Amino acid sequence: MIIRVISNEGKEAVFEKEAPITVEALMKSEKITSGYPILGCLVDSSYERLNTVLNKDCTVRLCDIRDSYTNMSCQYSLSLLYRHAIHQLCGKAEVQMCNSLSKGLFTKIKGVNPTEKLCQDITAFMKKKIEENVSIKEE
Repeated sequence: MIIRVISNEGKEAVFEKEAPITVEALMKSEKITSGYPILGCLVDSSYERLNTVLNKDCTVRLCDIRDSYTNMSCQYSLSLLYRHAIHQLCGKAEVQMCNSLSKGLFTKIKGVNPTEKLCQDITAFMKKKIEENVSIKEE
């Protein structure tokens, strides 16, 4: 199959690959890199995850954090990971995700006093899960 890849900088390359292959595997095998982490992609103009399996000729546009949809997807994934960390470390505390024009994204944890130690533990937990490459699946 023929895969046309457009980098987030607008550079184009064409690859001939055996089907099936994921976008992520294609990026690794062809050593496609960027100044910004690639977090998603458009496959034939449809937003997809990097673990999307390519089965036919297509055009893949790589997206980084500067793309608004990819940025929102990343923010949503991190919010889920943050909620998971809170529930693992604090039990069933209520977590509110808030967005302020002047303050950006911030959270409130009902019934928990966020100490410096707790913030460090949340950060460590989230980093560990990211390093483990735990996938977030829709159910």
